[in-house]
Amino acid sequence: MAQRDQDVDRLYWMVAKQYNVAHTTGGTANGAKSELHNYRLIAKLLERIGDHAERIARTYPAFAEGRLEPKLIKEMDAARESATAILDKAFTALLTADIDAANEAVDDLARHQKLIDGLSHHVATRKGEELLALAAIVDSLARSANYATDIAEIAIDRAVFQGT
Repeated sequence: MAQRDQDVDRLYWMVAKQYNVAHTTGGTANGAKSELHNYRLIAKLLERIGDHAERIARTYPAFAEGRLEPKLIKEMDAARESATAILDKAFTALLTADIDAANEAVDDLARHQKLIDGLSHHVATRKGEELLALAAIVDSLARSANYATDIAEIAIDRAVFQGT
């Protein structure tokens, strides 16, 4: 997981470098600069999502003994699937300039937040290292979905700008 996170970090820095080069050389048209700005924002959001995936992976030792009950695992799985679906929908909307799909991704955040709220209440009953690890997972799932909706918002702006 750490290697994948480093790959995403490098991707972000490559995009940031291209963005900076375009803005310091002055040779890029304003429309292209705007597009580069969007790519930089998206790369940063993906980098943050990667950081949260690594953060979740680092909690594994706290649960190595299999102490979690099936109901909690099922709730965490639902939140993970929800966050992943929002990101998939947002990124597909970005690539296809599909405003409806991007809006669906944004709307899905409310449903995801309900899953997160339920998990937060469930996790609050824990203690010690287990509480800290579960809280980190819940927070990372929430933030990752929020970053995904930011990508959906950029997809909407981009599609509107392109006139689709």
